[in-house]
Amino acid sequence: MTSCTNSHKSLPASNEIVEGMHLKVSRGVTYYNTQPFNGKAFTLNTRQDTVAIDFYHQGKLHGLSRSWFPSGKLMQERWYENGHKEGVHQGWWSNGKMKFQYAFKGDEYNGHVKDWYVSGMPYKDFKYKDGHEDGPQRMWNLDGSIYANYVVKNNRIYGLSGRKQCRSLRKV
Repeated sequence: MTSCTNSHKSLPASNEIVEGMHLKVSRGVTYYNTQPFNGKAFTLNTRQDTVAIDFYHQGKLHGLSRSWFPSGKLMQERWYENGHKEGVHQGWWSNGKMKFQYAFKGDEYNGHVKDWYVSGMPYKDFKYKDGHEDGPQRMWNLDGSIYANYVVKNNRIYGLSGRKQCRSLRKV
C-alpha cells in the first residue's frame, strides 16, 4: 500500500445500533438476538464515554473500527472487509505519538509494517508481500542503534537479522 488513506467500498446501511456488551460471538460470527449482527456497536467506559465503535455486516467486522483512550485521544483505527483486515491500520500511544502502522490486504500483511517506541523513536520498519517478509527489513534499539538490518529475497535472509543463534559457534 502506497497511500495512508483507505479507499473502501461504501458500507451497507446499518439497521441496528447496539452496545457491544449485548453482542455474542460464536465461531467467528457476532450475534445480536440470535441473528448475525448488522450495524454499529459501541462500547462505553464507566463514565459512559464511548471508547470503541465497530461496524458489522452479517456478523463480521466490516468498515472502520476505532477506539479511544480514557482521555478521549484516538488509540487506534482499523479497517475490515467481511471480517478481514484491509488497508492501513494505525495506532497511537497515549502521548499522541504513533505506535504502529500496518498495511493489510486480504487479512495478511502487504506493504509496510512499522512500529515505534513510546518516545517516538522507530522500532521496526518491515516490508511484506502477500503475508511474507519481502525486501529491506530494519529494527532499532531504544537508543537508536541498529538491532537488525537485512533483506529478504526469495524467502532468504541476507544481512544482520538480529536473531539469536540456535547453537553456540564456539567449541565446548
